[in-house]
Amino acid sequence: ANSKASQIANGHENDHRVAVYAEHGGVKWAQENAKHLLVSFGDLLPEMTVQRGGIDKLVNALSTAEVHEVCGKEAVDKFIELTDAIEWATSLPTGHGHDFIDALVNHHHEFGRWVCDWIAGGKAEVSSEGYDVPTIDDGVEGMEFLAACKTSADGGGVSTEITRH
Repeated sequence: ANSKASQIANGHENDHRVAVYAEHGGVKWAQENAKHLLVSFGDLLPEMTVQRGGIDKLVNALSTAEVHEVCGKEAVDKFIELTDAIEWATSLPTGHGHDFIDALVNHHHEFGRWVCDWIAGGKAEVSSEGYDVPTIDDGVEGMEFLAACKTSADGGGVSTEITRH
């Protein structure tokens, strides 16, 4: 295995890469493109990119008679057992980057600040002003937006005005 890290290499942003090679293939991962794992199978199968939430693609590729013959069914089955752990470690569905987690962290931080201020104020009502948290009005506005999206889609993509209540 090799590992390289850089905070100063021109053209790289705190990049960290891990590559592991074995007798019949290897895997490569780079932090700059963290939602992709490049898997190579030597001459057995074409190289494939596995995205977060897409481990089934890898399991299906490994579940072929050709791979079992070369690698041994027991070894392949043991690896496939590990996919539960792999799926857990990459729990975000495909298309949700780490910025999704950052948004949740920020939301919970702000909510935590509000709760602390509420407790410090003797549990008296605390305005949401000054906190970066959604209000009930924000929630209603979001639902109105989604309703307009559905109306537009049901109408074949027609322009749809958002109804405000």
